[in-house]
Amino acid sequence: MARWTFTRFAASQWTSAASATKADLTDKVVVVVGASSGIGLEAAKHFAGMNPKKLVLACRNEERANRALTGESCVKSFSRWVQKSRWSTLAQFASVIDFAKKFNEKEDRLDILVQNAGVLPEMEYTATEDGWETTYAFLSPHDRPSHSADSLFQCRLQVNHVALSLLGILLLPKMISTAERFGGHPRMVFVGSEVHLLAKFEKHLVEGDRPLKTFGSKEHCTPEVLQKRYNDTKLLALLFVRALSERLPSPSISPSSPPSSSPSVIVTCINPGFCYSDLRNKPNNMQVSSNALDGFVNWAREKMFAKTAEEGSRQILFAALAGSGDDEVESKAEKEGNSKEKGKEEECMSIDKLRGAYISNCKVAEPSDYVIGEEGREAQEKLWVDLVKELTLVEPQVQEITTRYLTEPVNLE
Repeated sequence: MARWTFTRFAASQWTSAASATKADLTDKVVVVVGASSGIGLEAAKHFAGMNPKKLVLACRNEERANRALTGESCVKSFSRWVQKSRWSTLAQFASVIDFAKKFNEKEDRLDILVQNAGVLPEMEYTATEDGWETTYAFLSPHDRPSHSADSLFQCRLQVNHVALSLLGILLLPKMISTAERFGGHPRMVFVGSEVHLLAKFEKHLVEGDRPLKTFGSKEHCTPEVLQKRYNDTKLLALLFVRALSERLPSPSISPSSPPSSSPSVIVTCINPGFCYSDLRNKPNNMQVSSNALDGFVNWAREKMFAKTAEEGSRQILFAALAGSGDDEVESKAEKEGNSKEKGKEEECMSIDKLRGAYISNCKVAEPSDYVIGEEGREAQEKLWVDLVKELTLVEPQVQEITTRYLTEPVNLE
């Protein structure tokens, strides 16, 4: 059974980080959302060293993006393949739609999409301009517009679960096309968390009318609810990954595509572990307090348990590159002649085991009992249908994509 316990947490944090997965990314296009700091930046550094055709950093703060490109810690070749993509504002769905539109028009392929997101909940309810509660938001506290306090209150963050889901769906046709035209298995990687083990949704909420809107409503978001909101959003991400993966078709949409029993695009959700992060430096979130004792506890917890952002980024690399079905993945054992590492590589799972998988410590792990149980399954299906309906209200193209490219189209009536 997969349940959160302190022993489980400590053991996971103290487990030595696996070596970074490597591959030859020649001719491939990689997009990393939230790449200006933390595990997103570290993952981008790794990708840059694998010779991609293009590496797109989807960032908001241009200054931090430029610093990421020129920082001493970056590989020398980092800027050769990097294209910065600056969101106008991630507090508006229009910005996400605009990014996807421009990318789809300009690029001929998308091999890896890293959906890196995370923010800790506010002490008080706040909403974006699109009317969604901001704790769904997904940028680091450094990725803020330089506007007034009121504007920052409303616009500093885009909706985490909803916006990332929207971006993933809008870029899905490009990823399916990539598989059909160039072969291989494009990857969509969502950054989740082990804290999903602590979350579950009340049945009456899931079965109600427009559960996601209710979930983000001011009436529902009491201080007690907001305190658990980060855990809830990571559970939502995992349920989305599983629902999307189950609906991905065989790569035979194009008449010229060979038939296959497995979907071409692989969608996963990773647990980077508890890492040193700027997220906890944001003064108004639930895990930061002016109380000196609380500050010391947070400091001590990081010193005792936290992994580095680079170590956390290795989970992204594993999800994006690993799997015995991908011949381009390089075995570190083969390159270095390490027999012990080679033995581990030979035990690598089939690529099919990565489909819809929850990944922790560079291996497929069992998600929470709630997720794999009947109640979680019912919530997954209900929330998927509700999400497609909500996103279609934002961008009608969502309905077209899910109907054409996925099995089990959603009836909007």
